Amino acid sequence: MTTRRFEGTTKYQVGRLASALQDVHQNTAKLEVVATPEEDVQHLLSLVQLHKMEWVLEPSVGTGNISKVLRAAGVKVLTNDVNPEHTAELHQDSTQLEFWERLQADGGVPCVVCSCWFRLLDLMAPLATHYAQELVCLHVPPTYVTTATLARQKWLRELADADRIALVTGLSTGALGRRCSWLLISRTAGGWRRFIKDEAPSTVAWIPLPVSSPD
Repeated sequence: MTTRRFEGTTKYQVGRLASALQDVHQNTAKLEVVATPEEDVQHLLSLVQLHKMEWVLEPSVGTGNISKVLRAAGVKVLTNDVNPEHTAELHQDSTQLEFWERLQADGGVPCVVCSCWFRLLDLMAPLATHYAQELVCLHVPPTYVTTATLARQKWLRELADADRIALVTGLSTGALGRRCSWLLISRTAGGWRRFIKDEAPSTVAWIPLPVSSPD
């Protein structure tokens, strides 16, 4: 199902994912958590009509900034975090298929809004995209698209060719001095466009990733 997304992944990349997963399972309470700026979530809400969703899953809640802002805007959110010390409705490992399969068996996940540990993005992104019924909003570092690994390039290209992905830029500078972006990934071709507000602020820039390449 998702394994083909990782064709072309190097031994180093596989090792990095394995190391990250080992940290999740063995050092859960000690993992560094970098808070997603509330301004970045407001930025997303100024463009995307998440209130149209029946509910939204935040699979890696961390400090809770995302769910806090979404709920203040009237969005119904189900939160999860593998760390039992973080406030969430669920405390399960969202990097595992079983987590997503259980949610699907209970009716499915309409939308995912996620700012997970960046080292796990190459695992979490395909999982969320596969299981979300409508839309995925991924908070990603600036290098996620521009210096993508071979496997990630192929995956992003597939989404772009199907008009299923857009990049939201212009976010604030975070605690580590980097300016992240939101990736919008829809279940269907052009589906993400249905959730874009008609009159988004001029400070919000969204860019459909190319749907075709030069001959």
